[in-house]
Amino acid sequence: MMRTPPFSRSKAGRETEDGLTGLRLPIGYRLDCDADLMIVRRPDGSFVAAFNAGGDPFEVERAVWEDVE
Repeated sequence: MMRTPPFSRSKAGRETEDGLTGLRLPIGYRLDCDADLMIVRRPDGSFVAAFNAGGDPFEVERAVWEDVE
């Protein structure tokens, strides 16, 4: 049986009018953001994926969870 790692709400999500995005990322993964780009990083700081800052949060989460598997 494959075990899914625990997750946490990302506090590094990009700001929106409603506050932070609150992506569900595995523990240790983080989202580095600026006005134009969102970069997902593994716990060791290595690169996972980059997205347009206006990108779909579902696609960001999907890329992270695919990386974990």
